[in-house]
Amino acid sequence: MNYASFVVLSTQRSGSTLLRTALDSHPEISCRGELFLPSYSQGDSFRDFVSEKKLSRISELLHRRRLVYSYLDRLYDDTLAGARGFKIMYGQMGYRPYKFPMVFDYIRDYGVRVIHLVRENTLDICISRQFARASKTYHAVEQYQPRSQTVNIPTLILEMRKVEREKIRWRSAVKGLRCLDQTYEDFVNSRSESSRRILEFLGVESAIELVSPLKRLSGAHLNERVLNYEEMVQEVVSHGYGRFLAGP
Repeated sequence: MNYASFVVLSTQRSGSTLLRTALDSHPEISCRGELFLPSYSQGDSFRDFVSEKKLSRISELLHRRRLVYSYLDRLYDDTLAGARGFKIMYGQMGYRPYKFPMVFDYIRDYGVRVIHLVRENTLDICISRQFARASKTYHAVEQYQPRSQTVNIPTLILEMRKVEREKIRWRSAVKGLRCLDQTYEDFVNSRSESSRRILEFLGVESAIELVSPLKRLSGAHLNERVLNYEEMVQEVVSHGYGRFLAGP
């Protein structure tokens, strides 16, 4: 059987770990974490691969494209059973010395399938980031109620602008790729239908519902979690983002 090679493409606090762990629960799928994150080291990261080569930092930078292609060739070895993939964030494919734009080139060159996960509610993304940074809690395996806190509103608005620009840029970038658009909201609220679509896209058994051990950090409405909620609402509306206040 011709199993798929794939990536989960997203940005922080958009549910990518929820989706990754759910995909990994399927018996025909192996979905790894952020293999190109410098701090990720589970024995199979790009950093681990480079360490095996015993290259200097300069040599790695000079030969990074070849190294990335070799690394992904090994990761997607088609003699191994099952659909194989990993998740990568938008920012990890930027054009800076410590980024990996050639991963996108590999995806395009070899027809790697892309599950493009987008959290439609940009306000939720940015508030989630502030809460996670403050609590140092990014994921939970049981329901967790973070303490209410005051949101830094100028930072919130700036980050919302950035996230909105990212969404536009990457929705354009993935056009022409073998891409499935999946929203976080649909995956949470219509799990069975979303699971079927994703599994059919990957060419594996689709009569299996994807499950994850992770739980939402909080199901409470923003007015219960944000101490300066009224002030935040005024600023969000005044900057043209009022549509995001309708979410849960």
